[in-house]
Amino acid sequence: MQITDTSKKAIDIYYDKLESLINSVIAEYEQNFERKSITELDNYIALLNDGLDTVKDKRATEELDCELDVIIGIFNKLNDEYPEILKEAIHYFRMMFALLSKISTLDISVVPLIPLIQEDMFKLVPYDTSFEKFYFSPEDIRKTIIVFSLNDLSGISEFLNKFNVELLFHLLGKLSSTNGTSETHKYLLIDKDSSENADSLKSFMNLYEVSVGKEIHNAYRYDQIPLIRSDVEWDYLKGYQQFDDTIYILSEYNYQKNIIDKYLKLYQVIENFMFREPICSLVNLNGEVMFSIRDFQNLYKRVMENELGALKKFMKLALKLTYKETASSQFKDIVYLSWTKLIDTPDKTAGINGALRKLGYNENHSGNINIGNIQDFFSEVIYKLRNCIVHNKETEFHLTYGNFSDYPAIARLLEEFLIVCLEELVFNMLINKSQLISYNHPNIRLF
Repeated sequence: MQITDTSKKAIDIYYDKLESLINSVIAEYEQNFERKSITELDNYIALLNDGLDTVKDKRATEELDCELDVIIGIFNKLNDEYPEILKEAIHYFRMMFALLSKISTLDISVVPLIPLIQEDMFKLVPYDTSFEKFYFSPEDIRKTIIVFSLNDLSGISEFLNKFNVELLFHLLGKLSSTNGTSETHKYLLIDKDSSENADSLKSFMNLYEVSVGKEIHNAYRYDQIPLIRSDVEWDYLKGYQQFDDTIYILSEYNYQKNIIDKYLKLYQVIENFMFREPICSLVNLNGEVMFSIRDFQNLYKRVMENELGALKKFMKLALKLTYKETASSQFKDIVYLSWTKLIDTPDKTAGINGALRKLGYNENHSGNINIGNIQDFFSEVIYKLRNCIVHNKETEFHLTYGNFSDYPAIARLLEEFLIVCLEELVFNMLINKSQLISYNHPNIRLF
């Protein structure tokens, strides 16, 4: 490494920081507390002065065993009993001591082998990010990127275990109570000549984290269990075994707690139903009669229809199913009622219209929805929202957990309209063994 005016031996950085830490508290005491003659505080400072003498003695012999635990114990006592003397900088002190403690465990024979630390290689700056900790250090140490939070020092020892020895001293050398303030108390260690472009750094860190198997998103939880309010008639003799695959998909649906994943599982069931319906229709219509070539041709035509068209045809039939016999209501009625509740105030309407625009609808489209076209609209929204999640075309709106919090109206569209209506419809059709999705005969007769 090139030796410059800012190069320093690693052990000198260690002792410079430790002495500075102790001296800062002693100076604060002498300036603002000594005249108050607080006996217990005076005793703590006396012990700190003794610790400082020990540190200087050990420095002279270039040893790392300087009774650091004793000094840390005194700081903890001061924080518990006289926190004002630390000037509310306890998080900074704890990070410093975590680094010093890690370094003190090094084999002393290794320390002289550490290259001279070039103190101006890195900069440490306040940095607002979603990461509590981030560590990237390739072979070229100058490309290192480190993020840490002074507010969250849980697991800091394990985090520091990732550091190569040289980086421990680089970070120690840069850490100071005058680094600047950050509302989140998060800091970034990066090459001094590097740009701090927030978007570029965020994308880099996100990509690196997912490449090592970590998660970067904050999922949006949906913990409501299915609520069946429609008329259903449970009967084990109905033969639910033909729905075994669907039942297991619904088990996976219940297992999922994140709303996007739950919605996709629910769509998987609906997708099965909408292509199952034309098969059930033809099979049940033929009964025990042999299937002809023409029957197979008709079956092929119906199941090969485009997905949105198939979904609309299925919903036109499914939403005619009885919801409450006593009220003479169909599922179409309850879907429309759920829709009207979703837009029952001007603010709600504006939000939902904004969500619909993201899905490709025109301005103020909510005003066009009525009981007559609710089936088609319901089908379209189900399909469009699914596409926004599973498709990743540059020309389309793409919904992920990364941007989900930016669209609270879409969350409402899912929670208060799509999921509750689809849950009810799915379970009603399964429990009642709807003719739309169930086979009356276990086999197709071919000859």
